[in-house]
Amino acid sequence: MLEGEPLSLGEISQRLGVSRASVSTNARQLARRGALRLTARAGDRQDFYELNNFPSIDMVNELAERILRHARAIDAFGEPMQRENAAASARINDLGKAFGHAATLLERWASAMNDDQTLRKDQP
Repeated sequence: MLEGEPLSLGEISQRLGVSRASVSTNARQLARRGALRLTARAGDRQDFYELNNFPSIDMVNELAERILRHARAIDAFGEPMQRENAAASARINDLGKAFGHAATLLERWASAMNDDQTLRKDQP
């Protein structure tokens, strides 16, 4: 994020003062999540990573998806309980709704950030 250019795992490791293995693990995870992208330099066999244009949007979207999965799991847990304990089922249902609302808010936030072109990494 600070460099503004693609860096190899070795360069990242050296600049951060951490092991190359740690950098490799975390860079792959960030690439999977859409925050980084793998690039190449002509004539160089190393992998290079650079920041995607909208990493914060991707991260907020991923968080929204994760919270939505939790909401669905909570709902699935509460449904069978309806016959046994309606009050407990209602509390669980309220929690599922809260998670669902949180996911919706995060999706709206990501959409608003996506519309804001000043968040592009290539902008000054």
